[in-house]
Amino acid sequence: MNKGLNVNTAGFLTATQQFSEPKVNYIEALAFYDATLQTHPDRYAWTGRGSALLNLGQYEEAVTSYDRAIALQADETAWYHRGEALFHLGRYQEALRSYERALEIEPDFEAALYSKARTLTCLNQVELALQYLEATLELSPKEYGAILGKDSCFDGIRNHPTFQALINRSIN
Repeated sequence: MNKGLNVNTAGFLTATQQFSEPKVNYIEALAFYDATLQTHPDRYAWTGRGSALLNLGQYEEAVTSYDRAIALQADETAWYHRGEALFHLGRYQEALRSYERALEIEPDFEAALYSKARTLTCLNQVELALQYLEATLELSPKEYGAILGKDSCFDGIRNHPTFQALINRSIN
């Protein structure tokens, strides 16, 4: 494991990205955050722990870690990632509420807008999902346009005229 990693405002991302093997790096990151929490039980360490767990597919534990981070100080990142864990658990209404909380803090948070659209699609709220997709693509057309075309969450609405128009607009 890397030595001398510090938890700071971007620490949970930086530390997680510094480990080598994809699955191993999250196991090592989890050990790092567990050790960090012994001496620095702050929101960054809890968010980092949640992110390691999320990437390991341990979604329930991830939600618990994000809840601990939010209890210390709510931020858009913890709310967003909490939503991602809940989404993977199929708890779409709760995921939606988490994305909404992230967007209350940071209205132009593209990942939260996109994930809210995905979740709304799963809840069969297609028109509202399309509005959030449009908002996402207005902020970051190339990045999310490329993802949108491959995201299986949207398979059920792929032939919708508005969806097609969004894809075409993001390509051009």
